[in-house]
Order: sequence, then structure tokens, then C-alpha cells
Amino acid sequence: PPVAANYELWEIANLSDSLVSQNVRQFTFMDENAMLGAYLELDIGEVDARMDVALDQIYYVYQGDGKLMVEAAQEINVQAGDVVFSKAGLNARFTQVTHDLQVVIISMKSISNTTSNFLHYTQATIEASRNSQSNTWNPFLNLANVLLGAYLLPQSAGGDSRLVHSWEELNIITSGSATFEMDTGDILVKPGSLFFVKEENGHFFRSLTSDTDILILWEQP
Repeated sequence: PPVAANYELWEIANLSDSLVSQNVRQFTFMDENAMLGAYLELDIGEVDARMDVALDQIYYVYQGDGKLMVEAAQEINVQAGDVVFSKAGLNARFTQVTHDLQVVIISMKSISNTTSNFLHYTQATIEASRNSQSNTWNPFLNLANVLLGAYLLPQSAGGDSRLVHSWEELNIITSGSATFEMDTGDILVKPGSLFFVKEENGHFFRSLTSDTDILILWEQP
């Protein structure tokens, strides 16, 4: 992927092409201090062969739908736009894929203290706080090791203000497009853009071409 000081950028379309070229269903595209990023695709009727994992994981369903089975006892219906948190040590895998799945999987290298085995958020729930006139921040998953929220930017607001912080951040554009300006350079982002920003790299959104929604995942400082 394009790499510059203090940030990395990927596009889901390019990650998908990499799966084809490597003849695999899943691969790791990001390995940072606090988090790992993996990309998974499953066709209709396929079953995920994943086993127990030692880390907390967050699944973002970019496209498709199916079922996510946790510990062979709980099946969760998932579809595009959904987010699921799965606690470390659980056996979690996708089954009964009814429309081709594209999934981003983020693993946190530190472990949360939550007692919940899994948490499921639908797109409608995530975006329920939308305001057509002003930027909205909805931090719907707040654990000891990770904060995950939806940042909903109406085009009418024009963007936001520069922010700099002391923790790592991953952004996933779920709709809309804009310019993401950093101290280290500008990038154009659109649905399917994933970009990692290291700590102390100031950044903000501007030049929105439409209403723009972003999932933002922070390591907890």
C-alpha cells in the first residue's frame, strides 16, 4: 500500500485483488503496535475455517451477509454495515454465507476486561445518532483496550477541525468521500478506504463531496 511517515492507506478493492493473487481467503494487511488488521472474503455457501483466537477481535462486514457462530452455541445474523466484537479465546467463524462476504477483522494486541463474549451492532444502531446539520461522534464500543465509534459528517458541515492525539487510530470509510489532511500529507478517501494514523500525526477531514461516514477505532491510551 502507499506508505508515508506516520500513516498507511489501503483500499478494500486492492485487498480483494491480493487475495486472488495469493489464492487465499484471508490475510493480514496491517501489523501495528496496538492492533492487527486482516481481510477475509467468503463466497456463497462457504464456511470460515477459523479457530480459537487469543486476541479480542472486531469484525466489520463491508459487503454481504451470513451468520457468525460464536462457540458453537450462538449464531448471529450479520449483514453489510454490521460490527461484531468477539472476546479473546472464543471460537468464532462465519457460516451460512448467503451473499458473498467481505470482512475487515481488527485484532487488539492488549486484552479487554469485558465479561461479554460478544457484542453485535447493526448499521442502523451505529448510525442512529446522525444529525443532518452537524458532525456527530457515536462511541458505541468502549472497552479497556479499544474505543470504536461512528463519525458522521454531513456535507453541509464542510469537514472538521485538526486533531492530534497520543494513540494509534484506524479509520474505515463506510460512505461518502472527502480529503483527509494530515501533517504528513493529504489523501483522497472513499467507501472501502482504510487508513491507519500513528500517534501525534495531526489530521482532519475537508472537501466532503457528500455526507461521509467513518468508523474510527482507537487504542485506549
